[in-house]
Amino acid sequence: MREKWKRARQIYKAVLHYLTAILFAVIFALFCSGRVGWFLVLMLLLAPVVSIVYSLPFARGIEVEVSGSEDILSKGECCRLSVRIKNKYCLPTPPVKVEFFGCPGLVCSQETMYLSVLPFQTAQCEAVYTAKLAGSSSIGVKKLSVLDLTNLFRFAVSKTVFAGESRRVGVLPEVAEIPSDAEYLRVLSQAAAGREQSEETTEVSGHTFGGFPGYEHRIYQPGDPVKRINWKLSAGRKDLYVRLDEMRVGAGVAIVLDPYLCENVADRLTAEEIKQIPGADASKDSALMRCFLQQETLEQALGFVQCLVRSELAVKFYFRKDADFRCLPITDEGGAEALIRELAEYYFVDRADDNRIPQEIPDGQSGCSAMLYCTPIRDAFAVERVPQLFGKQDDFAVSVYVAASQSGEVL
Repeated sequence: MREKWKRARQIYKAVLHYLTAILFAVIFALFCSGRVGWFLVLMLLLAPVVSIVYSLPFARGIEVEVSGSEDILSKGECCRLSVRIKNKYCLPTPPVKVEFFGCPGLVCSQETMYLSVLPFQTAQCEAVYTAKLAGSSSIGVKKLSVLDLTNLFRFAVSKTVFAGESRRVGVLPEVAEIPSDAEYLRVLSQAAAGREQSEETTEVSGHTFGGFPGYEHRIYQPGDPVKRINWKLSAGRKDLYVRLDEMRVGAGVAIVLDPYLCENVADRLTAEEIKQIPGADASKDSALMRCFLQQETLEQALGFVQCLVRSELAVKFYFRKDADFRCLPITDEGGAEALIRELAEYYFVDRADDNRIPQEIPDGQSGCSAMLYCTPIRDAFAVERVPQLFGKQDDFAVSVYVAASQSGEVL
C-alpha cells in the first residue's frame, strides 16, 4: 500500500509539471510569440506519444544479468548484488529503473537505482547489503522498469528478458550465553546423568549393562584429563581407569528446532514480547519481528548445544531442511562450529504442518533420554501437541524453550 501511494504521488507530480509546461507555452503563445508558442504547445502535446514510441521497444531490447558476491556472511559484513544491462539497439536507452529488495536481516544501502545505456554498450549498478540479523535472508531484484522520457509512463521489462531475481544469503549466528542452572536444562541434564550412572559401572570389557552400551576404558597415563577418570570403576581396582569415549552413548539430549514461524507474527505476540524486540514496539513491523525471532531462536539453540556439550553430554541436533529432518550428532565444540554454518543458511517456513518434530524421537528410536524443543513463538503445537506425543514416556524428559518470551518450561 505504501508503494502504491508513493507511485501515485510521483505520477501526480509528473502530470502537474507537464500541465504547467503546457500552460506556460499557451501563455507564451498568447502574449509573446504566437508561432513559436503554439509550436511549443504542439510539441508538448505530442511529447508523451513520441516518448512512448521511443521507450516501449526497450522493454524487450535489453539483456539483464544479475550476480552476487557472497553466500555466507558474519554480522556487520557486506555482500553485493550487481545488475548488468546490455543495450542491443543503436539508440541510447531511456532511464531504466532497478528496484532491489532486502529484509531487516540484510539491509540494502540503496533500494532504487537508475541506468541509461549507450548503444550496444553495457552498464552496471550494484547494491550493497549489510548483515544485521542471523539466519538465511532473501535478497534480489524486485522489478526492472523502462521509464519514458516525460516520466509519465513506465513499462515493466518483459518477463522473457527478466522475470525477477532472488537469492538467499546466510548470516552466521552467534552462540548465546545460557545459564547452566536454568530449570529446564537441569531436568534434561539429570535425565541424561541418571542413565549414565548405570553406564559408568560397566567393566573394561565393554559389555552392556542394563541394556545400554558402556564405555571403553584403559589404564590412566600421565597427561590424560582427570575428568575422564572413571572413579567408580577405579575404586575396586589397583589402577586408575579413564574412559576412551568422549560421547556418552545412550545418555544424549535431543535438541529439536521448530521449523515453523508464522508470517503475521505481530498478531501472535504479547505486548511484553514485542517490547523485547528492538525497534518493533513502535513500528509493528512483522518482517522485523520475524527476522529477530529467527535470530533469537537460532542463537539460543546454539547456546543450549554449547552448554550441554560443556557438561560432557552428547547432543543430537534436529533441524528440518526441505521436507525432512536432518540429525547432526555433536560431541564437542568442533561439531558446534559445523552446526553454526548449517544454521546460517536456515530459514523458518511460514506454513504450519504436522511435520514439526522428527518421529523417531517420540517413537523412542533416537537413542536419547531427553529432548529440548526450541520454538520461536508459543502456539498450540508446542503447548498441546508436544506433551501429547511424550505423555506416556515417564522416563523421557521434555522441555520447551520459547524464544519470543525467552523462557523455558518442563513438560
